[in-house]
Amino acid sequence: MPGLVYDKFLIFGDSITEFSYNAYPNGATDDTTAHFAFGSALQNTYTRRLDVVQRGYAGFNSSHAADMISEIVRIENSGIGKIKIATVFFGTNDAVHEGGCQHVPLDQFTSNIESIIKTLEKSNIKVIVIGPALHDEPRWRIGRAEDYKMGLIRSNESNLKYSTAAKELASSLNVPFVDLYSEFKKFEKDDKWKELLCDGVHFTGEGYKILFNQVMAKIRESYPELAPENLPFILPYWRDIRSDIPLIEQ
Repeated sequence: MPGLVYDKFLIFGDSITEFSYNAYPNGATDDTTAHFAFGSALQNTYTRRLDVVQRGYAGFNSSHAADMISEIVRIENSGIGKIKIATVFFGTNDAVHEGGCQHVPLDQFTSNIESIIKTLEKSNIKVIVIGPALHDEPRWRIGRAEDYKMGLIRSNESNLKYSTAAKELASSLNVPFVDLYSEFKKFEKDDKWKELLCDGVHFTGEGYKILFNQVMAKIRESYPELAPENLPFILPYWRDIRSDIPLIEQ
């Protein structure tokens, strides 16, 4: 029914996107306080306007993503509702040092992200690119001896290179970019930035809150027509329902 059609907001990325609905990133106990969750906050903000479609894949890199994106778009756009906007958040795994099975060379990473952007834009989907954030190496190393044996070594130096490459690409394609590396760096005093990470890589609620605020700021700056306040409600507010007008268009 046309009156019930929801268009979509795609969030596409690796584990940080996959875990973006998790209110208990450190595990829940009886006295655990729920954390801010990016996916939930986004869906709440777009309630009755857009459906948020989460396509996050733990461990995936931009090469995996470039292989998948056309099929994701095809499937999600196969019905009446269409993807209107998408976040693309890769680089954290690509930036693993050479020798690791997740590593993607910097030039290939840039090419992959460009391919993803162009695939989305061919379907008239607005794109926001997100770059990798800071990494707390000592905390991530705990309990991951096997990862290090495999060459899965991470560093802020590498994360910065991939963030910068994604930022430069986004600028050249006139696509908004969320610079999480710089945003997290703002919390360097007294090592407060480490409180944004629950295990050295994945985000706490405070980290996700920064991501959410940055994404919403980019939408309002670059795609104001897709800001929630500028999108119509799906079906009228209950006080505005009129008996002489059909609720659902036939």
